[in-house]
Amino acid sequence: MHILQHGDSLDNPIHELPLELADTGVKFASWGQSVNRFYTGASDGKVKAWDITRRPGDAFVRNVLTVTGGISAGSFSKDFTQLVIGDATGKVHLLKIDDSDVDDEVAQPAKPMPGRRALEQGGLLPNAVKRPKVVTPHPEPPPPDSFAIEVEQSGQELAQIYVEEGQLRVHPDPGVGAIQGPNYLETSLFRLEAHEEYDGSQPLLPEWQAKQQSELLGQRGEIRLPRLPRVQSSDLTAHEENLSLDLDFSKLSLSAQEELKRDRCELHWENNHKFKYELFPSHKLGIFRHDRVS
Repeated sequence: MHILQHGDSLDNPIHELPLELADTGVKFASWGQSVNRFYTGASDGKVKAWDITRRPGDAFVRNVLTVTGGISAGSFSKDFTQLVIGDATGKVHLLKIDDSDVDDEVAQPAKPMPGRRALEQGGLLPNAVKRPKVVTPHPEPPPPDSFAIEVEQSGQELAQIYVEEGQLRVHPDPGVGAIQGPNYLETSLFRLEAHEEYDGSQPLLPEWQAKQQSELLGQRGEIRLPRLPRVQSSDLTAHEENLSLDLDFSKLSLSAQEELKRDRCELHWENNHKFKYELFPSHKLGIFRHDRVS
C-alpha cells in the first residue's frame, strides 16, 4: 500500500480555516498507458507521476506540471498520449505524455551519452519536462440569431400549473397535501408496479392502497383535546383571612426583631420576586443607533 501525498493548498485565502474546509485536495487522478504510471493533481498546483509497482515510500517519479493555482480538473486523450489540465486560475494546460520508456527511466546506459540534451532525448532525465504552453481563453461566442434561451420554470410554478390543469388537487387536510386530481392520468407519472396489470389507469394494489396517506388519516380517530377548567377568583373573606396570617415584622417584639436581624433572616421580600432589568446591546449602544451603525 502507498500513501501518495501532495503539498499545502495554494487556494486557501483564510489560513485559519480547518484543512477539511479550505483544502480541495486531489481533484484529478488517472492511470497512464500502463499500471506503472498513475497521475494525480491537487490543490498544491502540481501534477505528479507515481509508480505503484515500486516499494512503499519510493512511488514518486516526478512532477509532471507545476502551476500557480490548484489543479481543478484533468483528462487524458483516448491513447493516453495527451493530457489536458485545468487550474484554479482559469488556465488550461495541454501536455504531451510519453510513457513508452517507463522501464528505461531506471535503466543505466551502457555508454554515457554526452550533453544534457542527449540525455533528455534518451529518456535518462525524467525530471526534464518542458512547461506546456498556456492556452489563452477567448470570449464566449454569441448564440445564433435563431437560438432561443429557455428559462427553466421553478418547482412552485410547475406545481401551480399541475393544480390549474386539474392534474393535482390540494387535499383539505394540510397533513395530506397535494394528491392526484381528476386529470392526473395525463401526466403518465405512475408507479406501474403499484397498479393492477401494470396499468396506471387501473386501481392500486391492496398493499399499496394501505400505504396511502388518505387511508391512514381516515383510520385515525378525531383528536380531542381537553379544555382547561374555568378559573374563578377566591372568596373575599378567605382572602382577608390569608392576609391576616402573613408575618408583620412591625408587630413583633423588639427582642424578636433584633434576634431575626442578627440571624440575617430575609425580612423584606416584596421585590425579591422581580427580575433585575438589564439593558440589551441595542440600548447600551443607543448612541450609535441614530447613526444607523450596525
